[in-house]
This record gives sequence, C-alpha cells and structure tokens, in this order.
Amino acid sequence: MHAIKAAGGITFAQDVSAAFQGMPKSAVVSGFIDFVLSPEAIANELKEFSQITISGSLPDDIIKSSSLKKIFILLNNKTGVDFSHYKPTTITRRIIRRMNLNKVNSLKDYISILQKKTDELNFLYQDLLINVTSFFRDPELFETLSKKIFPQLLKRRSLSEPIRIWIPACATGEEACSIAICLFEYLGDNALTTPIQIFATDLSEPAIQRARAGIYLKSTLQNISARRLAKFFVKIDSSYQIVKSIRDVCVYATHNLIKDPPFSKMDIISCQNVMIYLGPNAQRKVLQSFHYALKLTGHLLLGKSESIGSSTDLFVQVNKDLRIFTKTLAAPSLNLDYSVRQPFNSHGSLPDSDKLLTTQTSEADLIRETDKILLSQFVPASVVINKDLQILRFQGATANYLQPASGKASLNVLKMVKDELVFELRSLLHQAKKTDYIVRKEGVNLIINNLPGKVSIEIIPIKTASQNSHFLIVFQEKAIIPVPIEIIKGEKKFKDNRIRELEQQLKESKEQMKMMTEEFEATCEELQSANEEILSSNEELQSINEELETSKEELQSTNEELTTINEEVQHRNDDLKEAVNYAEAIVETIREPLIVLNADLHVRTANNAFYSIFKISQEETEGHYFYEIGNGQWDIAALKNELNDIISKNKSFENFELSNDFKTIGKKVLMFNAVRMAQEDKKKNRYMLAIEDVTERRLTEKKLAESFKLNSSILHSINDIFISVNDNWEFVYVNQQAAKFIGKKESQLLGKEIWNELSGYKDSILF
Repeated sequence: MHAIKAAGGITFAQDVSAAFQGMPKSAVVSGFIDFVLSPEAIANELKEFSQITISGSLPDDIIKSSSLKKIFILLNNKTGVDFSHYKPTTITRRIIRRMNLNKVNSLKDYISILQKKTDELNFLYQDLLINVTSFFRDPELFETLSKKIFPQLLKRRSLSEPIRIWIPACATGEEACSIAICLFEYLGDNALTTPIQIFATDLSEPAIQRARAGIYLKSTLQNISARRLAKFFVKIDSSYQIVKSIRDVCVYATHNLIKDPPFSKMDIISCQNVMIYLGPNAQRKVLQSFHYALKLTGHLLLGKSESIGSSTDLFVQVNKDLRIFTKTLAAPSLNLDYSVRQPFNSHGSLPDSDKLLTTQTSEADLIRETDKILLSQFVPASVVINKDLQILRFQGATANYLQPASGKASLNVLKMVKDELVFELRSLLHQAKKTDYIVRKEGVNLIINNLPGKVSIEIIPIKTASQNSHFLIVFQEKAIIPVPIEIIKGEKKFKDNRIRELEQQLKESKEQMKMMTEEFEATCEELQSANEEILSSNEELQSINEELETSKEELQSTNEELTTINEEVQHRNDDLKEAVNYAEAIVETIREPLIVLNADLHVRTANNAFYSIFKISQEETEGHYFYEIGNGQWDIAALKNELNDIISKNKSFENFELSNDFKTIGKKVLMFNAVRMAQEDKKKNRYMLAIEDVTERRLTEKKLAESFKLNSSILHSINDIFISVNDNWEFVYVNQQAAKFIGKKESQLLGKEIWNELSGYKDSILF
C-alpha cells in the first residue's frame, strides 16, 4: 500500500463487511488507505474515477502552469516548507493523485479546494512527504557497514566517546532501526555499554510519531530474518515492536534538511533516496550541511541512484557501487539561511533561462552570505522545544549554553543545558507551563571561557494550529567587563553580591518547592483515585482470569482429543507406509518390465526389470518423455496410437502385441498391457504399462504350426484312417481317409463329438 500510494495510486480497503478482517484491518492501521468501503461502494468509486479526465494532467502541463506557484505558496504558508526547490515530477504526480481523490478536472478547481479546506492542504502535504522505505533495504550495504565501516569507526575510539549517526528523511524509522540492529550485532556483548546516539529526522510529524512507537505490521518485516525477529522485536497483537534497547539509542525529531541547521560531529550520515527529489541548488545546500555535520573520518551513504553531482570539492567517493563517500579537507562556510527557493518571474512561473537563473542565484548567494553574518552576530541563541522538553530546532550560537551530554543520546533541553543553568531553566519551564505566559529570568551567573558572565533566560509559549504546546527558549548574554575570576574572588563586594544572589535563589527555591508540594499533593489525590480504579480493574481481571482458566481446561480437553485423533492418523499413516512398501517390493520382484507414465507421457518411475532388460539407467528414464528415452526406441506409431487412446478416451488396452527392432535389445516381440491408476482427477492420472517379451513364445508357436502342417500333410497322404480326439472325445484332427469313411468334410467334423458320427463303433474293440 505504501508503494502504491507513493507512486500516485489510490488505495481501498474493505469495511467490516469483509469475511476475514485481518488483512483489511492491517492495511487501514498502516495509514496508507484512502477509502474504507463496502465492495459495492468500492466498485462505484472506481467507476467514478475512471470517468474523470484531468485537463492538463500531464506533468509538463502542470510544471508550466502558473497555478503550481499558488499551490507552493499555500503549502509554505501552512507548513513552512517550500516545495519549489523539489524536482517537479514527484510533486505533480502527488498533486494529480489528490485531484483524482477530490474528483476535480483542473488545477484551478483544486486550488479552490485548497483555499477552502485546511484539511486538504494537510492531506496534500502528507502525500508529498511519502517516502517508500523498508528494513534492510540493501543487504550489501549493511554487510559493508559490518565488515568495513564499523571497524574503522571503533578504531582508536575512547570508551566514553559516543557513536553518532544521523538518518535524514527517516520516514517511519525502518532504516534507523536497521542500522541500530546492524550496529548491535557488530558490537555483540559490548552493545549495551557502548554509547550510541542515532538521530533520525523527517519532515512528517505523523511519520516521526510512528517511528518513536516502533510498532510495525508483520507484512513490513519480510526482510527481517527469524533470528533477528526473535532477538530485536516483541510481538504485540498482530504487530511487532522494536525492543527497548534499540528504541533507546534512536532519537526521532522533525527536521527540515533545507531550512534547519544540521547536527554536528557525526560518524555516519545515511541519506538514502532523498537527493533524487531535490533540485541542484537544494542538493548543494544539503551536501554542504552534511559536510559540516560529518567528522573528518565520517562516511556519507547515498542511494544507489544518487550522486554528489558537482560537489566533488566536498566529498570523495570510496565505494562506487554502494555510493559511499568521505568528506574532503575543504572547509566551505555553512549557510545559516538555508533558503534555496528559486524566485518566480513576474508571470508566476519558474524561469527557463539558464542565464537568468545564474544571475538570480548569484544575487541570492550574496543575500544569504549577508544574512548569515547578521544571524551569526546578532540573532540570540535560542531553541524551540515541545511539551516533552525535546529540542525541535536550534537557532543562533547555542554552544555557550547547550552541549551534548555523554551517554545515551537525548535532545531533552534539561539534559543538554549546562549545569549552571539547569535549576533556573527548570523553574522557568515550570512557570511557563503553568501560566502559559512569557517568563524571564535576568542575571543568571554563567562561567564562559573561564570568565564570569550574566545571562538572561526568556521562555515564550508558542501557539500553533495543532494545539500542541511548544516553547521558545531565548538565551541572551549580558555584557560585563571581563575580570579574571581569581581577582573577583578576593574582593568583598563579590562576596556580598554572591550572598544576595544565593538568598534570592533560596527564596525562589522555597516558592518553587511550595508550588511543587501543592502539585505533589494534587498528584497524590489523583494517584489515590487511580489506585482505586486499578483495584476495580484488578477484580475484573481476576474474573477474566477465572474465565480464562475455564477456557484453558476446555482447551486441554480439546487438545487431548486432538492428540488421540493424531495418534490414530499416525497409525493409519504407518499402515499406509507399510502398504506402500509392500507394493513397491512386489513391483520390484516382478520379472516383467513395468513403467508408470503421467498424463503428458513423462516417466514417473519404472521397476528394476525395465532398467535391466532395456539397458537404461534410472537417471536417463525418470522425468523424461517416454518416446525419447533409449534414443527414441519407443517412438513407434502403433504404440503411440494405443497410448493416445487410453489418455483421450479413458480406456485401457490389453495384450497389444508389437514387433520392433529395438536399439538396445534387438528385434523383439513385446506384449503391452496398460491400465489407468487414478480416475477422480485427470490432472493426477497415472498410467501403468506392463511389458512382456513373447519373442520366444511366438517362435515356438511358429515352429509347432509348421510341424503340425508337415504331420498333417503326411497323414493326409496315407490310405489309413487317422482320427485324433481330446479328453471330451471331440474331433481334434481327421485325415482325408477318415473324412471319406465318415462321409463328411474335415471342417464339419472338427470339434464334434465322435460318438455322434460313429455311434455304431462305440462298443467296438477299436475304441
């Protein structure tokens, strides 16, 4: 479903009318279903979609349309993301998908919907952010990580130095988890004691939330081996959750690669299949960010269809097939503006002239360089945090106030802020959350570069359309005359000021303690109420447990019955095997050749007599076309006609005699008998062909016939009467003299009882 939606397709799932709910329910939970309907409603929707003809729906038509600029502006105003620097192919495909879903035929009508419906802007935004991903997408890359990159990464690394990895555009976290699993497998028993920090970022907040939960449908785990599934996942209902040890090392955050400042001191950056969606200017900016973020020994991993383009001054390719790069020693300045949007011309469309683009880009670079200096010199250090105190965005120079903590990776502001500011910042955050007003603290002491300083901290609540709580924390350093600490400590004034500051801090601490005590008491009451609910729930669980015990007993009884049935089936299976063995033994002891053919006349099997008599091996026989075995010696027209009849006319044949000069045994007279072995399913029909060599018998019969003919000629020539009868006194032979004597022809007498013709001689001494 993910891939279909990413390619611009429309997805449906059957509603509760489905006989089997598992598959539709899993599809809906995945978040990639557009419609949940009954089969009849799905058919109607498909019929309506087939009748929609979008005017100007070809990508080129949309790219050249001035309406595209309006859509970019609406998206930028709503989300703060400028899609004008993205390659237009994917953008237009997703726009057409949304137009189809809204059943409109033109961009103009769709823009009207975007202007009227805020939800549609959100839907389009989320569609534009869809990125197909999976666990262990490129096995060869992960093998290279384990065999080459991880060993280099850990070489000469101190035990306390964390491994830092950044996965931009992480989607729902599959790639981040895959790299974490690969690293854990490489580290083995040292995985839990090695500090690991994996930063996974994406523009999509829903995708980040799903990544943090770490819960995945079974259908998305096809590339996960059974061993990894058992070790790194926990089954939850019909889904699987990544284990806590992996979740703990992965920090997920929303981040705009084009707009937001990058992370730093990274060992690995894995940016798979992102650059292909960006224009050249945006690609350059992103690669500059990656160059800044990587350590000198770090590695950049790109998708197999991606390259660094003209940025060969920033990176050197070390693996051409897997697109692995290392940074160069070049030190380009990091553009803090991150504005790479190409300007629209006066007609509202993107400029087509390369010359115009070069001029505008040069002017934009000049403006960005100027803004960079202004931002670096005058914009105060600040961070944006969410309600969980996780840092979402950095602005300005924050190094004097924030620093990554050693150990487990965390973007919690209280863990990253310097120790001298923790107390004051915690107090201010508490006040800002409680009052929802701007709070400020002046004159907080802070040692910077071994010199004393004063800093003010201001926290500003931010209102957003999503109603989620966010706060802007601004740090502003107060300019003072720098005096070495050693001199200040010797002055009485310093002591008095320090005493007043400590008294003020104590007063504030008491007020904060009072507030926390009140909140603690309120929390205790809530916990008491919750405890009562838990007790009630415990009783319900006890009742459910008793029901489960009853069900368990029933299941045990059913299991015993199934065990008995299984034993009976096993006995029958043993009897069947014994019967098969008997049948095989009988077939093998038969001296006449037997061969079994399937419906298309390929040999299923044959007995030892067949292989021995016709001088052919089992390998040359079984599975081969009957008429081709033995160098085609069975390709006999008469035999083929008989076999075709048994297959097409559902009949058998007996005592079919055939004389042929066989290549392996010479000229032989063979008698064939064929019988069908199965009748219920024609596809499973088998035919047994029994072959008997009657060559010697036919030669003997021929000799007897010739001898009889000779004797008969002799007896006919004598003048005596000669009669031969069988045990029933029936004529078997009479010569000419006997026939004359009786008065009948020889043919009239054969088979007749002698006493009917010679009744007067019955008591004669002759008989």
